[in-house]
Amino acid sequence: MQRDNSLGSGVIYAQEDFPGIMRRFAAMAIDMLIVLPLGVVTSIVSDTFWTISPGYFWGAYVSVTWLYLTVIRTSRISSLGYRLADVKVVTLKGKRPSAFRMTLRLVLWLFGPLNFLTDLFWMGADPDNQTLRDCMVSTCVVRANATPIAEGPLHLTYFNAMGFSLMYPRVVRKRTGSTV
Repeated sequence: MQRDNSLGSGVIYAQEDFPGIMRRFAAMAIDMLIVLPLGVVTSIVSDTFWTISPGYFWGAYVSVTWLYLTVIRTSRISSLGYRLADVKVVTLKGKRPSAFRMTLRLVLWLFGPLNFLTDLFWMGADPDNQTLRDCMVSTCVVRANATPIAEGPLHLTYFNAMGFSLMYPRVVRKRTGSTV
């Protein structure tokens, strides 16, 4: 039987390299404790140096928040939450995700249905403790010092539940005694 490898290959991490729910929750909580005061700082700076309309304030706040949760989070600096929780975000190929991919991940978290509950449910059911948004944008959260242990083919995974039909790429782990 011919296998479809048109998506290429991705990296496989050891099971202990995937952080659990509590570590992921701690990283998210710490980052939210940083993002919320950013609004206060942005407001004080904008009111001190120039008088601006609320639209400009929100534009500045969203820009600073986006920068922190996307660009800084994947840089060598990392966000404070990810640094303290000792985790990082990588693509399925083991590389740093682009700003576009991280923006899409952030948008899915902000505008998805019941995000926090969906994340908790999905992380509990996923063998690699990944959230649904991570699956959809082909990223995974691993320990900061994690290194890939192998490579595997990327295949599409299909999921159907509650009227949703989802399809996303996933690295296929070689099963013992299998020729996959």
